Order: sequence, then structure tokens, then C-alpha cells
Amino acid sequence: MKVLPARDLLLERRHPTPKGANLWAQLTPAQKLAAHRLTECGYELAFIRDTSVLAVFFHHAIHHANSATVSSDGEIDTEPTIVMRT
Repeated sequence: MKVLPARDLLLERRHPTPKGANLWAQLTPAQKLAAHRLTECGYELAFIRDTSVLAVFFHHAIHHANSATVSSDGEIDTEPTIVMRT
């Protein structure tokens, strides 16, 4: 195991990865293509439901009121029937 000097650890904290970068890495190729279309319309990737591999997006201007989902095969649903916790 490689031990990083304290200076390197501080530098890493100064440049964190973008908020959703780790989520994007978990998307399937089909989801990434569909997600790109949604982001062009102002949607942002919010979370991924592990149980059904469903990517959930919120519109940046109207959070929660305007959501969309992308299934593992890339199918976009702009009127999903998912229950959100408040």
C-alpha cells in the first residue's frame, strides 16, 4: 500500500471530484446516452436506485416537481411514478 505525503492529501481535498461524477460512472452506456439528452434540457442526475438500476434526474429549475428516470436499457420516462421521500 502506498502512503501519500500530507501535502498530497491536502491537494486532493482542494480539488474534489464534481458532485455527480461518481454517479455517472455507475450508469450503463445506454443510460449515459439518454442522460446526455436530459442534461441538454436542464435535468441533473440526482441518484441511482440500486434495486432496479434506475437513474433519477431532477430538472434544475423545478426540483422534485419535474423528475425523469432512465432505465438500464436507456429508456427515458419524463412522467415517472416513483415515490420520493421528503
